Amino acid sequence: MERRLTALAYVCLLFVGINGGWTGPFLPEIARTLDVSIDRAGLLISSASAGYLIALLTAGAVSHRWSAQHLLVAAMVLFTVGLFAIAGAPMLSVLLCGGLIVGL
Repeated sequence: MERRLTALAYVCLLFVGINGGWTGPFLPEIARTLDVSIDRAGLLISSASAGYLIALLTAGAVSHRWSAQHLLVAAMVLFTVGLFAIAGAPMLSVLLCGGLIVGL
């Protein structure tokens, strides 16, 4: 059980690392696809950072209520939902909500 939990934690960390690197190079394409200026598309980074901040502020309280396995599964579900929202975003508000969810 502990090995699976450790592997799950590493997978989560890998996805977070990958997500940190792709956003910047794809901002021009995101802006073009949503037909917004690049500075508005760049708000994706800010919304993800806001999600990270919220997660950091609430992590202590949440970790006392849930087991590590439940936290990691919840993190992977949120990450997946957020990435799907970003990938299929028809407008800027959906993109920013997806970024916030990814940050959580």
